[in-house]
Amino acid sequence: MHKEKTSAKAKILIVDDVPENLHALMQILNDQYVIIAATDGEKALDLAQRQPLPDLMLLDIKMPGMNGYEVLQRLKANPLTADMPVIFVSALSEAEDEAKGLKMGAADYITKPINPGLLKLRIQTQLELQHFRRKPSHTFQPEGQNSSSKPASILVVDDMPENVHGLVNALSDQYRVLVACEGEKAIEIVQSTSPPDLILLDVLMPNMDGFEVCRRIKATAAGNAIPVLFLSVVDNTIEKVRGFAVGGADFITKPFDIDEVRARLRNHLELSQLHRRLQQTVAQRTSELQKITSRLRATLNAVPDLIIEVDTEGYCCDIHMRQETTLPIAKRNWVGKLVYELLPTEAHQTLLAAFAEVNASGCSTGKQFEWPLSKGSQWFELSVSKTPADALVEPRFLLLIRNVTDLVNTQRRLLLSNMVFENAVEGIMVTDESNRIINVNRAFTETFGYSQDEVEGQQPNLLKSGKHGHDFYQAMWRSLQQENTWQGEIWNRRKNGEIFPEWASLNVVRDAHGNVINYFAVFSDMLQKQAVEELSQLKFYDPLTGLANLPLLSNRIDLALISAQPHQRVVAVIYLNLKHFRAINDSFGFAVGDDVLIATGQRLLEVLPKQATAARLGADTFGAVLPDLNAVEKINLIVEEIQHKLYQPIILADQSVQLSIRMGISVYPGDGTSVTDLMEHADIALSDAKKALETNCYRFYRSEMNMHARAMVKMSAALRNAIDENRLVLHYQPQVNIDSGQIIGAEALIRIKDSKQGLISPADFIPIAEETGLIIPMGEWVLKEACRQAKQWQTIQNGFVVAVNLSPVQLHQPDLPHAVTRALQQSQLAPECLELEFTESAIMNNVEDILRIMRGFKATGLQLSIDDFGTGYSSLSYLKHFPVDKLKIDQSFVQNMLEGDNDAAIVRAIVSLGQALSMTTIAEGVETEEQLIYLRGLACTEMQGYLFSRPLPADEFTKLLSKTQSVSKQA
Repeated sequence: MHKEKTSAKAKILIVDDVPENLHALMQILNDQYVIIAATDGEKALDLAQRQPLPDLMLLDIKMPGMNGYEVLQRLKANPLTADMPVIFVSALSEAEDEAKGLKMGAADYITKPINPGLLKLRIQTQLELQHFRRKPSHTFQPEGQNSSSKPASILVVDDMPENVHGLVNALSDQYRVLVACEGEKAIEIVQSTSPPDLILLDVLMPNMDGFEVCRRIKATAAGNAIPVLFLSVVDNTIEKVRGFAVGGADFITKPFDIDEVRARLRNHLELSQLHRRLQQTVAQRTSELQKITSRLRATLNAVPDLIIEVDTEGYCCDIHMRQETTLPIAKRNWVGKLVYELLPTEAHQTLLAAFAEVNASGCSTGKQFEWPLSKGSQWFELSVSKTPADALVEPRFLLLIRNVTDLVNTQRRLLLSNMVFENAVEGIMVTDESNRIINVNRAFTETFGYSQDEVEGQQPNLLKSGKHGHDFYQAMWRSLQQENTWQGEIWNRRKNGEIFPEWASLNVVRDAHGNVINYFAVFSDMLQKQAVEELSQLKFYDPLTGLANLPLLSNRIDLALISAQPHQRVVAVIYLNLKHFRAINDSFGFAVGDDVLIATGQRLLEVLPKQATAARLGADTFGAVLPDLNAVEKINLIVEEIQHKLYQPIILADQSVQLSIRMGISVYPGDGTSVTDLMEHADIALSDAKKALETNCYRFYRSEMNMHARAMVKMSAALRNAIDENRLVLHYQPQVNIDSGQIIGAEALIRIKDSKQGLISPADFIPIAEETGLIIPMGEWVLKEACRQAKQWQTIQNGFVVAVNLSPVQLHQPDLPHAVTRALQQSQLAPECLELEFTESAIMNNVEDILRIMRGFKATGLQLSIDDFGTGYSSLSYLKHFPVDKLKIDQSFVQNMLEGDNDAAIVRAIVSLGQALSMTTIAEGVETEEQLIYLRGLACTEMQGYLFSRPLPADEFTKLLSKTQSVSKQA
């Protein structure tokens, strides 16, 4: 049983006129009590009234001025000090002196010299009595009575009959006195059914002295709580210490005054009664506490939360855990561990913040943290409080950890629902069971012009347009009552009075009993919806064909990859180009071209699988994604079906159009695992297909294509650098009249100067320039530079003609005529001094366009020639319409004409054709005298080749031209 705590040491006032006595008493008591002292009665009375009041007074009797009796009398007369227990400490050892003091109200009487142990025992007894007397909840029985209103029983144990007789006579008027003449009898009475309330025990007895009797009595269950007062003729410290050691409560020295005995009996009976009362109270309170604890335990067991008791150093002292399986640590492993070791890392900062808040304000609630568990992360809410500190129990933190995963998820769903509600494109209105508006979203306010405050509490007929009759609304409500929903078109009115059509969806919300809780309506502004749909169509679909555009195709490829990855399926990406589509626009007009594109898109949709997506990516380029294929072989079948379907003639009005297609295909996962890779690789494969000679063809992506593409990128960068750094240079090969041997002009041939490779031949970079489009700025530079140089050479040879090759790519540029005009104007070269060379293959690929371009150039006075004539498949019927001045015989025929009959025949035919059409013929690649003699014999007009000169830089060509002119003049 825990002793009740006193808030501070008891305060004792010692009164004695002898300093040595004061010092001695203070030495005995100073370690247990707060001591104050007075050396006379007046000082003692003054100190006794000062707050806080002393708890007890030790008072000497014989003092000058005012003796102890008078001090006691005045204390008892003062209501403030009347209850203060006073123990006389005096050298007066006569019984009558002791009796006098006790009769006046002294609590006890101790004679000098003082026994320290007896003094402390008497003081403790009085302080305990005083403590219990001050408790309002305790009431005490009158002197000599116990709790059953019967007189207290006193057992007198003494072997001397006269002593027993004297005590019986003196006490029997107040107490029920029992007698035992020896120790065994006393022990027997103590263990009987009616044990005594107090024992007066003689020390000196035969067979078993009082100390042994006391020891054996205290060893019994009944006797342990009975106060034992020793009666002895021996008054020495050793005997008293021995008595206290075996459980004695007090000593009374023979001979004694009966009043002293009565006072001692009264004190110890009262104290014993108080102890019993206290034990009963403790037992009662313990029982009540056990019941409360049991109820609390039952309540606690019903709480699903985790509750942890933690000391101030962070160690777990106790834990309540109803379900161990939800946590990764067993309950038995929590106690004694640091709470930071038990909770997840995610909770540490939360816990530190909670502890800081508790220390500052006393509690902390509502802090959440995430706890990763084997079955998935859970959310918990932490609340912390702190128990108050006292002398017996250290303060503790109580942590309540509640699983709030469902709450967090619900809150997130509510937040999401609220965000969806507020950010929905459609207007939403919610009403109560009486159909009064309680909430609207932002789209509603934007659509109707009313704020939340303006419509709250109103009926929805606020929006009524007046366009619908009574029957319309009756049918609406009938549908809501019977089917809990209604949908349809309705006209409503905005705040500004404007009426407009909406698509409305009305719904009823009912509780479990079928009672209406709410109505809600979703409105879609049909005019706005139509505009949004049109905008969406423009954003994701090609406006001409209605097919997907590039962004939508990218999205569909991404979705196909996401689906294919877990199921190990194949995805194909196809790029498709219509060959010679430009000729259709040029020949039949853009309207027919648009119809061709539309028809191509429709045919593509017809032939592709349902799950595929077709797209238009550019002017004449289409794309498709084939998702969820189980084998690559399936792609070939689909591609061949596309070829067959798109190659069939398209009948438009009275026109029949037939186009061939080229396709490039990349396949997931072999050709790439991302949208970007698959689209890039399909484009690379398409580029490769465009180079093929087949009319209708397709190519699957190969890694070497990518190497070529990378090389193209690298070369393109190098070409661009050469243009930017002015490292382009022209060399000029003389064109010579075969009969006179005179230079009549020159062909401008481009080179690139490189610090490591020297001069780079056009054969190494012209194809790349054409494929990358860099041939356009490069060709314009050649025109300007050749015209500028030719203008300078006019001063040496008037009418000098410079020939410039035109790339097939340049012929498709609308700006080509302007580029030629700019070069002539900037150089001030006469148009007839510039010759433009067209390759035969470029002419035949686009006859009508080239004819139109040639006629335009011819009208400005330019000279025109067909380069590499004889290598293509030109039709004589077309050739007669071309305004060409010169035919250039390809060097491949010239170099072999003396060794092979076929090449010689071709050269003769070209010369004859030129003569018949009044065109000049010039032979390229003449390297020997024999070749020159043969050409002269055929009446070929001009030649160029290494026989006369290799291509020369401008400065060397200038020297050669000047030299030949000088020789000509001399001749």
